[in-house]
Amino acid sequence: MIITAGQVCMCPGKCSCGYRDNRTYRANCSYEGLTHVPTDIRNYKELKFILLNNNHISALENGQFNGLHELNYLDLSNNHLEELSSEMFIGMINLKTLKLNYNRMSMGKIYENAFKFLENVQVFEMYGIYKDFLVEDSSYPVSVLNLKKVTTLKLDGQNHSSFDKAFMQLKNLQILSLSGINGYCTINRIREDHFVNCPYLVILDLSLCEIYSIDAGAFSKLEKLEDLNLSFNHHLEMTGVKNATLNLKRTNIKALKLKYIHRKHQIIIEKDAFTELKNTSLEMLYLDQNKIARMEQDVIYTLPKTMKFLSVRDNRFTNGKFVKVLYKLENLESFDCSFQLQSTLSHGESPSFISVFFQSIASEKKDEPKFPPKLRHIYASHMNLHYSLIPSASLYNNCLETLDFSSNKFETFGGEWKGLHSLKLFNLSSNGVRFIHPDFFNDMKNLSVLLLNDNHIGKTIATDTQFKIFSSQVNLKYLDLSHNEIKELPKFIFSNLGNLEQLLLKDNVLTALDFHLQDLYKIKFIDFQNNSIFEFSDIQRDILSKLFRTNNLTINLENNKLKCDCQNPDFLKWFNENHIHFVNFYNYKCKFKNGSYVFLNRASELFFELSNSCKSLQITVYSVIGCLLFTLLLSIIAIIYYNKGKRKHIISLFSRHVQPYEVLDHDEKYVVYLSYSDRSSEVVSRVEEHLEKKDISCFGKHKIEYGEPEVPGLTAGLGQSDCIVCFLTQDYLDDGLCVQEFRSGIHKGYETGRQILILILLEDIDETNLLIQNEEFYRYVLKNTPYTPRSGEDLLSYVENQVREIQSL
Repeated sequence: MIITAGQVCMCPGKCSCGYRDNRTYRANCSYEGLTHVPTDIRNYKELKFILLNNNHISALENGQFNGLHELNYLDLSNNHLEELSSEMFIGMINLKTLKLNYNRMSMGKIYENAFKFLENVQVFEMYGIYKDFLVEDSSYPVSVLNLKKVTTLKLDGQNHSSFDKAFMQLKNLQILSLSGINGYCTINRIREDHFVNCPYLVILDLSLCEIYSIDAGAFSKLEKLEDLNLSFNHHLEMTGVKNATLNLKRTNIKALKLKYIHRKHQIIIEKDAFTELKNTSLEMLYLDQNKIARMEQDVIYTLPKTMKFLSVRDNRFTNGKFVKVLYKLENLESFDCSFQLQSTLSHGESPSFISVFFQSIASEKKDEPKFPPKLRHIYASHMNLHYSLIPSASLYNNCLETLDFSSNKFETFGGEWKGLHSLKLFNLSSNGVRFIHPDFFNDMKNLSVLLLNDNHIGKTIATDTQFKIFSSQVNLKYLDLSHNEIKELPKFIFSNLGNLEQLLLKDNVLTALDFHLQDLYKIKFIDFQNNSIFEFSDIQRDILSKLFRTNNLTINLENNKLKCDCQNPDFLKWFNENHIHFVNFYNYKCKFKNGSYVFLNRASELFFELSNSCKSLQITVYSVIGCLLFTLLLSIIAIIYYNKGKRKHIISLFSRHVQPYEVLDHDEKYVVYLSYSDRSSEVVSRVEEHLEKKDISCFGKHKIEYGEPEVPGLTAGLGQSDCIVCFLTQDYLDDGLCVQEFRSGIHKGYETGRQILILILLEDIDETNLLIQNEEFYRYVLKNTPYTPRSGEDLLSYVENQVREIQSL
């Protein structure tokens, strides 16, 4: 019994039930060890689904389900039923699906009228009948003839059994399965008239039926036939295909499955193998697992123009010349040649399958057709190719959407692949790739899924300081870089991936979140599992907090090296406040300096303890420093006091040789004043060189001559410059001279009524410290957002354009 809001809902004994509108509509009584159907099941008039499979039910009472007029689905599979009487299913007028698979009734124990009350059943399954009861030379059960509306029939395939003329009554029968994959099938020979009394069949499944031979044209009378499955009949061999396909042009055949029908030795598919298919409407052909070593080119010419899908997976191709003429299949949409794992398939042999493949698609001639014009999907994974260098390629005249080249042992992609404008999914995973040219993906602007996991491209990415490798993937939604030995990521490596939703970086050696998160506007999931990340900076936490709110971002940080110490107590507090955004948060651990670990499920308690401990430590440290400074001050006073005579002599001597400076008069006019800290000098040098090449004069502290007083020289330079370029870093904020230059620029702007400051942000600046140390600086930067360059060239062009604009005012 289940209690729901407003009503008590009942359920048959030992069953679990589903409810809809306060009614019991589904009873699941499977795997309960039942020996009989629950006696009260007829009390649940609204039941639509009953699952009684996988029990020990050996008999059904007559009228067992009588009164369940709403019942649509009944599964009695995998029980011990031994007979079906004529009254068992009385009253089940709306039953649509009945499953009696894997029971123990022989055909003789199924009464002729057993299903006479099931006039609306559309799907009937009774395969896997106790194997000892299979009798040769018997007919299929005539009892199913009462199922006038049946569309799907799944039975065991019996040798020498037949479908007699009475089966012509089943005019709705469209799907017939005698497959040994589901139940038992031992049909050694398919006779010419085997299915002549089932003329309405659309789908026929004869897979794994131990078929040795097929009479010529055995399927030709099935005019509505669209799908024929002869797979896993390894005695049939390719020689039996000709009889099976004879006069298939009289049918409506769309799919032909010939997997695993030849296993004795390697074979060559000769040009006349599929000639009977030429004038059919075939769309899908499966030739998997047949030890095919070669397919003659002429075979492609015998396939119908209607072909949309061709699969030759898991064979033993040593020659792939037929790939060159695939473009003759004008409507082909998918080609699958994966799992050619034999050692004979190597690019060192001539001509190998994939060698011919690459030769056929890589062409600079745009007007030369190399792909079928409608080909959208190529699957070529697990080919064991050992290619050390994949060259640049021009893949024109295609509409490819999927390329799967995973697990092929490709090591280097040496140039750009042009022409893949429609590509949406590209799989290069598990290749052991060590280098990808920065321009490789340049022409793949519509990529949605890119799989690069399980390679060795960490160094390739780390050295991409121009951020080119993913610069064109503006539509990318899923990027997998897992297991790539990535130690660090360039700051703007993902700057163009504004549509990215999932980023997988697990199983690498990252120690910090060092890439620019602000550009991932739509990111929803980042996987950092199994890295060495120990903390996030304040700025990174602020950005992540914003993404938690706007995108409901989820992060996986399992098995990293998070730290617990006095430098990051706020980190723990932040974790606790946002724990719902971390996958398996309660499995996370952080490490103390003494080497011990603690689970972050105690984050709030841990934060409190750590804060108190750190405050005590700070007081101790400050006390010691204070004592040292006081002692030092006393020492200095004592030294000065006991050396008064020497002090006067030094001052006198210094006064005679060093005269106070005068403010220097700089007559020269400058366009740009460069304000920067020492750590930015290299970048400034490049900017200055670029500007002066453009006839824009520059001034900065590096131009003050030796011996010239620094502050007056810079003051004069500021006064003689039209605009000031400030290169902002954390060091800039700490440099008093830089801050003075910045203030001078603000005041000069107020005096002239013009905006003369150009702000360039070279690295992240802690906004909290910025506000504490310099409020005026903070307000101005907050109001006038600094420009963050995406590359060196971008920086040069931006500064030049801004200077020109100020000059024009």
